[in-house]
Amino acid sequence: MGDVVVNSLQAMLFFSVSSFLFFLFLSLTTNPLITGTGLFFLTLSIALYVSTCSTWYGMIIFLVYVGAMLVLFMYTVLATSNLLYKYKISWQLMLISFMGTMLLINPLSPDLSKLFMQANSMPNYLILSLACLLFLIMWVLLGIFQSLGKSFKIN
Repeated sequence: MGDVVVNSLQAMLFFSVSSFLFFLFLSLTTNPLITGTGLFFLTLSIALYVSTCSTWYGMIIFLVYVGAMLVLFMYTVLATSNLLYKYKISWQLMLISFMGTMLLINPLSPDLSKLFMQANSMPNYLILSLACLLFLIMWVLLGIFQSLGKSFKIN
């Protein structure tokens, strides 16, 4: 039981640090290769974090993210092959994302475990953190498309 708690805390710490570094590099670069590499490491940390509960669930999430990254990479290569663009993400957004993940660092304490767990099901904080991450990724993509003057519409 103690090893599971230590592994879970290490995975959460790795996830929070990698998400902070991803948003830091995202605000400093305009190169899609570096952005894709940062997104890959963020995906790897999410899969590691989720695999502390179930290894199959972590593997499925990793495969879905890799498939989605391949589709996004193909779209980016086809749509904006030689276009230089720069988008800005404020330091407040990076700070909020880092603080949000740091708030989840100690959900396994005995007092809080009743709030975050339901019987034998998956912990709710994992689902909520994944939903927040997906919303944040959608928000970043929307900012990229708005800075390019494009929309999500497919004609």
